[in-house]
Amino acid sequence: MSGSHKNDQTIGMRTATLVGGYSRRQQFRRMALTLLAEKDDTLADLGYKRWEINVALKLPLRIDAMVFLEQQRQTSGLERDNESLRFMKAGKRPRGVYQYA
Repeated sequence: MSGSHKNDQTIGMRTATLVGGYSRRQQFRRMALTLLAEKDDTLADLGYKRWEINVALKLPLRIDAMVFLEQQRQTSGLERDNESLRFMKAGKRPRGVYQYA
């Protein structure tokens, strides 16, 4: 009997995890649809790319879509920082950086 009780607890925990994952995905979906309604310039200012949001929407439930987006955002930020550093070493300005008089 004690083994049956343990299995019931395990099933309950799995169900809670599944329901929690589904709830997080629905919250993410609402946020993502709001972001997708914005222009590409606005998304770029926020650090997102339209294709990344679309990919995140199609991820399986067991993968946290927000974590995926944040990882993509950090990777993009590192690439942008590396590009800026490379241009500064060459004595040039990276894209999008202007000097005003």
